This record gives sequence, structure tokens and C-alpha cells, in this order.
Amino acid sequence: MTTRIRKVITAIDAAGKAFSEVHSETQVGDNWYPNDPVSLEDAGPEAAAWVELYGATQAAQITALTAERDSLAAEVDRLTALVPPPNIDDNGVPLSITRTQAQLMLLRSDMLDAVESVVAASGREAQIWYTANEWLRNSPTLLGVADKLGLTAEQIDGLFFEAGKIVT
Repeated sequence: MTTRIRKVITAIDAAGKAFSEVHSETQVGDNWYPNDPVSLEDAGPEAAAWVELYGATQAAQITALTAERDSLAAEVDRLTALVPPPNIDDNGVPLSITRTQAQLMLLRSDMLDAVESVVAASGREAQIWYTANEWLRNSPTLLGVADKLGLTAEQIDGLFFEAGKIVT
């Protein structure tokens, strides 16, 4: 029986620590059979000689991979900083919705006519607010209209939550 090193794999684990494992194979008759991988430390003198021969190359590769990993992590951090914060509160309720989402939700909730009547009776400022492209959850005008309709904060949140799901 003859045993030979088939390959040595050097990688970086999730914690950023480099490790090497030796993959060998044993010949039985005319066939070669793989052995279970072992750590470099447990592989014996043949593996140590192999590492000495190829270690500098692997050390350079590890250094390059580590630098690339760090560079990519920095790029992920940079790009993550560019992502605007989510448009939701701690309960998952959107802080704002589009006018189209709002009107569709009001229509689906059989509230559109009532809201439009209250807005019409509330004067020009409410009418201008009603035509805004974005409806803010905590808008004083929205809260005033909701109060005239007898809506609770929970009901407003529910309408905003469902409206936020509407894709227009």
C-alpha cells in the first residue's frame, strides 16, 4: 500500500482564521482510494515537506485573499451606508405611502367617499394635502381627517400597513 498527498486546501473560515487540511489517497492494488481529510498539523512529515515547498505560495495567496475579503467587507459597509433607512416604524407600519396606495386602500375599505367628503368640507389646506404625492403617517392634516372620521391610531396604522403592500 502506498499513500500520497493528493492536495492541501488552505482557506479562511467564517471567523477569518486561516486553516489547512491535507487530502491524501491510498493505493490498494491498481486503485487509489481517498482518505478522510486531516489537519495539516496531524498530516505527518510528508505534508510538512509539501508545505515547506509550497507554503510561500499559499502564504501569499492567504494574504491576498485576506486583503480581498477586507476590501470587499469595506465595500459592503460603504454600500450599506448608501441604503436609505427603511420607511417603516418599529411596528412595521409605513411612515408614508403614495397617494395612489392611499386612495386604493380607502376604496378597498369602502372609505374613499367618506374621506373625500371630509376633505372637501375641511377647506383648501386639506384639499391640497389630499392631492399630495406622498401621505405621511403623522401628518396633522391626515390625523385631523382621521379624527373627523372617528378612526383610531390603530385603524390608521392598519390602513397604512395594508396600503404599503399595494404595488402601483
